[in-house]
Amino acid sequence: KLKVTGTTPVMGVDSDGYWTVDTGEGAKRINGTDGKPVKAEGQDGDSFFKSVTVNDNHVLVTLADGTSFTLPKGEAYTFDIANRDYTLFSSNETRTYLLTTANIDDATLIAIPQGWTAVLNDKDLRITAPAVSGDDVKDGELKILVTPSKAFGKVIKMQLRAVREAHFLTFEDVDYKGDANMVGERNWSSLIDSQQYGGSLLYPKNNQLYNWSDANNTFLASELPNGWGDYQYWGGGHAISNYLDMDLTHGDFQHQLAVYYQDAKTGFGGHNGSKNFCVHYGYADNSGYANGPLPYIYFGDGVARVVDHMYVTMTTYLANCVANGNGLTAPAGKDDWVKLVAIGYDEDGNEVAARPEFYLVGAEGNILEWTKWDLSALGKVVKIDFNVTGSNDNGYGFSQPAYFAYDDVAVRF
Repeated sequence: KLKVTGTTPVMGVDSDGYWTVDTGEGAKRINGTDGKPVKAEGQDGDSFFKSVTVNDNHVLVTLADGTSFTLPKGEAYTFDIANRDYTLFSSNETRTYLLTTANIDDATLIAIPQGWTAVLNDKDLRITAPAVSGDDVKDGELKILVTPSKAFGKVIKMQLRAVREAHFLTFEDVDYKGDANMVGERNWSSLIDSQQYGGSLLYPKNNQLYNWSDANNTFLASELPNGWGDYQYWGGGHAISNYLDMDLTHGDFQHQLAVYYQDAKTGFGGHNGSKNFCVHYGYADNSGYANGPLPYIYFGDGVARVVDHMYVTMTTYLANCVANGNGLTAPAGKDDWVKLVAIGYDEDGNEVAARPEFYLVGAEGNILEWTKWDLSALGKVVKIDFNVTGSNDNGYGFSQPAYFAYDDVAVRF
């Protein structure tokens, strides 16, 4: 028996020829009464299928009791909402999301949060947030029922949030609003070192402290914490990057600023197909070997604000060591984990109560796509320290590379 709750299931066949069903949480194989996956053609063990015949336009299914029915034969279809991750709105803001569709019969808005408005047509989705004042937050979920030409419908969900005013730190040159940076340029790309390790910006010879600032936008800023007293990135910090590398054999400190991600459309490594992002390196634990200052971001104007969220993913260095290990760490086993921890401080320098966490490696698998990390539980802060910790220990404390990449930091004003 197949019990389905929520969205209408989509039947399909995986690359090995087994029946799958997708109820909106990803395709899963269907098991027969013998507990084994069911082949799409004919019978497989003690199956509840007597026979399954795949024709040009449909699938004829005959159950063990003789009951027969047909299913539309699935085909590849597309319903893509461009920049759908940007769902934090300012009060009364209207945003238009361009659509890319193929083999779709219909798409219908079936749920719009109270106070929000949404209009869906063939080319775009237009959403307008409600009015928000003060520190209020208005959350909601928008749902779109997508009906492919030859498959069952599927519900697309978008989590919406509106605040009085939202600003985004994207690390893209087009969004740079500050004055000249540490190298005298007015862009982000000039802060990307020419070498991932040993370059003149992150490993200077003149004790120049690497730093950046998103002035006149989110007002977030960062500089190397100078953990070893020599102004070098090996003491930890946050470095602007556009490096990507999908070759795990390059997963070492010489490629420490690369993400293990490449957007299929743009070819870039940043979130939502963008080019630039930021790479965190540094950690502290109780081993006695790593207890220096943690890398951080802070509001350069000294005003406490809510950092709503950021998007995070693995670097190539970390992805390689999690998968294969190296001379300093064993690979991550099935019970191992690597998590990020955010530690916030208020205007008086006191640590706030909440410590949001995010598992890059754990029971839910490895995070190899850009994924939202909600930091709003911190509340209003002027500074956030970031730590990387985990279960792998080589006798000298946490042994996986203490790196992660982040992008598109959202701040409430």
